[in-house]
Amino acid sequence: MSAQDVATFASLCELSVSVEMATALAGNGITTVVKLLGKRGMNLDDPSDAGLANVLTLCNNVDPSIDVNLNNGDCDGLRALQILCRKTPNVASVVAPDAATPAAGSAQEAAANASKAVELYKRLLTTQGVSTSQKMHLDYALISQMSNLQQKNGTINRRIGLTNIVAQSKMKHSVKELGFGLKFSMEDADDDDCAYKYNEVTLMLRCFYTALAAILSYEVDPNPDRDGQVPVLASDGSGDQMCVAGTMSACFDLMFEVVKAIGLYPLKYADSIFRNSFGRAMELAADHHFDRAVKLLVEYHPSAFRPEEEELRIAEAGRGSTTPGRAPGQKSKGGGTTPQPQPKVAKKTVDKDRPPCHGIAYNGVCKKEACGFDHHAGRCKAFKEANPDGPPQR
Repeated sequence: MSAQDVATFASLCELSVSVEMATALAGNGITTVVKLLGKRGMNLDDPSDAGLANVLTLCNNVDPSIDVNLNNGDCDGLRALQILCRKTPNVASVVAPDAATPAAGSAQEAAANASKAVELYKRLLTTQGVSTSQKMHLDYALISQMSNLQQKNGTINRRIGLTNIVAQSKMKHSVKELGFGLKFSMEDADDDDCAYKYNEVTLMLRCFYTALAAILSYEVDPNPDRDGQVPVLASDGSGDQMCVAGTMSACFDLMFEVVKAIGLYPLKYADSIFRNSFGRAMELAADHHFDRAVKLLVEYHPSAFRPEEEELRIAEAGRGSTTPGRAPGQKSKGGGTTPQPQPKVAKKTVDKDRPPCHGIAYNGVCKKEACGFDHHAGRCKAFKEANPDGPPQR
């Protein structure tokens, strides 16, 4: 934190809040644009009432004259301050005015993503004792994008599917020649998009949800239910255990619900189930603590753990079609049709000790179902040759 960061925030406070409010904000360590917007619910176009109430309560703890009523002057001033902070032209320049943003796809960007991801995994170890091997690290670029969205919006509002879940160790760097001395650098995954097995999907989900826990492992102010509490002392010196934005336990609870749901359907629906459940969890996390959002999702939103309705309709239509060879109109228990039973054909007698069958001998066919005479073709033919005018009377 530089003196310029503090001076910029102080100038915004002069335009929006009272001296008492500005002092109370500083007493809570809120001294820069980034620190204010980092509070839950404050980095939105319209700050949430819960976020405003949280900051007002913190300020009231420092200065009891601060009014915590959401319809009075102190809250109006806080709203105005939040608008000014959101409209700051370039927050990155406030944090580090001399820092240049790395070019997309450059080695500098890859290094920055890697550094950020490794720090997040270290933070997960520090706060929750979860150690993650390097081969289970998620794609660093994806981690960086997700972390930025979480810090900016208080939720990860990005469409993520199984094709996005690739371990960093399985990424390969490729450079394509474009001609005229130009090159295009990109990251590719080694594995095919669709060649998944059930155990591979489970490992992919473990990789993803461990990364999600690392992203959510930053400290937040405790709510009345102390959601996200971990066995680490809070940084405010109170001696209480700290709370984080989302625990590893909640991430794994969500993961196992997804794994269980995928096992109930053909594996081709795994991507749809994952996208539905993660998207719904993030929607709930925008209004609730992540741990609470997972509990609400599992208890009240079972449809989030099913494939898309359109996919189910197509599959149902395919199962309802009549298969070739079945008698039309004959229903089976499953709603389809069953084949008509075929009459049994009695096996014709072939026995040289019996008289030849006259039907076979003179007509080439026997129409009696239970004929007891010899049906051997050669003996029947010899019988006809010996009796060309018809069989002798028996």
